[in-house]
Formats: sequence, structure tokens, C-alpha cells
Amino acid sequence: MHDTIVGGVHRALEGELGISHINVAVVWEPRWTPEHMTEVAKEQLDYS
Repeated sequence: MHDTIVGGVHRALEGELGISHINVAVVWEPRWTPEHMTEVAKEQLDYS
């Protein structure tokens, strides 16, 4: 999944807002959980 995530970030940001260099660092700690989402993101995904 690493390459998929990094590629998706690159495709989403290339050419946006004058961004010319993109470096994505995928980290494993701390472990991500849905509780890290903002309230807006939770509402958009209907996460309770």
C-alpha cells in the first residue's frame, strides 16, 4: 500500500499551489485510528 498512498498524494498535489517538490514520509508509529480525524471529516464520512 505504501506505493499506492505515495502515488495518490503525488497525483493530488502535482501542479497545485505552485508545489514543485513532494516528499511523502509514511510512518507506522503512532498508529493511526479514526479518532485522529477532525470532526468535519467524521461528519463527511458519517463516522460516529
